[in-house]
Amino acid sequence: GSVKNWAGDSDSDSEDKEQNSRPKLQLKEKTKIMTDEEIFSQVTIILKDFFLMQRPKETLAKVNEVFEGQKYQVEFIRKVIVSCYGQARAEVKAASSLLLKAKQDNMLKPQDISDAFEIVSTKLSKGLELEDKSDSKYKKAKENLDIVSQIYKMLDAKSGVNGVNFGECTLKILKIENKTVAKEAEEVDNAASEFDQAIEQLVSSGKKGSALVAQAQAQDISKAKKGAFGIAFIKKLLSTTGLCKGDQTASWVDKSNYGALLADCLYEEEPSAKQLENQVNALNEIQMAFNAVSFPRNAKGSSLLEKTFMELYKHEVIADEAYIAWKDVTDTPGKMNAIVQTSQFIAWLEEEEESEEESDEE
Repeated sequence: GSVKNWAGDSDSDSEDKEQNSRPKLQLKEKTKIMTDEEIFSQVTIILKDFFLMQRPKETLAKVNEVFEGQKYQVEFIRKVIVSCYGQARAEVKAASSLLLKAKQDNMLKPQDISDAFEIVSTKLSKGLELEDKSDSKYKKAKENLDIVSQIYKMLDAKSGVNGVNFGECTLKILKIENKTVAKEAEEVDNAASEFDQAIEQLVSSGKKGSALVAQAQAQDISKAKKGAFGIAFIKKLLSTTGLCKGDQTASWVDKSNYGALLADCLYEEEPSAKQLENQVNALNEIQMAFNAVSFPRNAKGSSLLEKTFMELYKHEVIADEAYIAWKDVTDTPGKMNAIVQTSQFIAWLEEEEESEEESDEE
C-alpha cells in the first residue's frame, strides 16, 4: 500500500497550516505546547505502525500514551481523517478500523467524534461551495469528501457512530452526497425507461459484435447517456435471455457477442467518478440477475458470477477499480453471496493494485 504517503500528505500539511490559528493544546506540565504539526506527526507514526503491524492493543496503548487518554480526542480523530486524504482504500480502511477500535475501548467519546467530523466538514464545505466546478479547490474538496464519506460509512457499518449526534455541516455535506447518489440512481431508472424500445430492438435483432455496435450508434445516444444505456442493456439482456444459466454463461461478454457494445458504453481504463459509478452499477445489475437465479455454478462447481466478472475484466468492459468499489456497496440483493463467490478474483485484483502502488513508490 501507499503507506509512505502518510508522512508527506500535502493536503494534510496545508490543512494543518490553516489550523495554526486555533488555540494550542497544553500538555500536563503546562510548559510545553504541542503544535498541530506535532500531533499530525504522531498520528502518522501511529497509523503506519497499525497498518503494517496490525496490533490493535499495542497501537491503542500508544494512542493513550501520546494523546494522554481522553485529553486530545478531537485532534486525534481529526488528524486520522485528514491523514487519509489522497490515500488508497486499504489505508482508509485501516484508519477507520483504528477509530472504531478506539471507540469500542471507550477512548473516543461520541461528542468528540462529532466535533472532529464537524471541523473537517466545515473546511470541506468552503471548497464545495465554489461556483466554478473546474476549480482545483472544488475538485480537491470533492475528492476529500469522498474519503470522509468512506470513513463515515465504514464506521457506521460496524455501529461505530452509534450515539453520535453529528453537527449541521457534517449532516449537510453527507446529505448532499446522498442526494447526488439518489439523483443518479433515478437518472439510471429514467434512462432504462427512455431506452426500452431501442434496447428491445437490439436484443431481438440477433446482431452481435461490431454489427451490434453500429446499430446502437445509429440510435444517436449522447455520450453523457451511454453509461446509463449500457446498464439498461445489461439489465434487459440478462432478464430476458437466460444468460445467467449454463456452463457457457460468460461467453456473452466476448467482443464477438455483446462485449463490444458494453465496452463502447462503459469502459474507460482510467474512469472518471461518473464512469466508475456506471461500471459499479453495471456490476450491481449483473449481481442481482445472478441472485435472481440463486447464483448457479458450472459442472465443475465454479461460480458463474465470478467467471462472468473475470470475462468482463478480460474483455475490457469493466476496469479493475470498479470491482473493488463494487465490493463496498452493501445495499443490493444477494451481495454477501456475491462477495463470497467472487472473493478469489477480487483478492487477486487488490493484490495487483497494491503491487502497482509499491512499484510507483519505488
